[in-house]
Amino acid sequence: MSDEVTISGMEAAFKNIDEEYTRQAEHANKAVHSAGFTAQKVAKINCPVGTPESTGIKGYHGGRLRASLHVDNSKYLESTVGTNVYYALWVHEGTRKMQGRPFLRKGFDAGSKQLQAELGVSI
Repeated sequence: MSDEVTISGMEAAFKNIDEEYTRQAEHANKAVHSAGFTAQKVAKINCPVGTPESTGIKGYHGGRLRASLHVDNSKYLESTVGTNVYYALWVHEGTRKMQGRPFLRKGFDAGSKQLQAELGVSI
């Protein structure tokens, strides 16, 4: 006599669960990456650009910080938006002589709202 219990349809049920998990994970990955692009776009829109008037430098051409904003979607379920410009933190947070202009925060907030709406969750 055997102690095994065979339940018909279990393999099919587990296969369906695995397929649904994969589908949901792919949907979440696409949503995260899309939110990253939204965050980059909004950050670029809100990123300040120096002008000859604001810098006092004749013929000054700004936009280095805005142009440096990039998104990295190379990791699964992760999107990173940032810059390699050294003065970005000072522009974003401000200094004792200059008020901060939080362009990255605005991008993050927009991307976060989009992600929550697309996934149907609230954080």
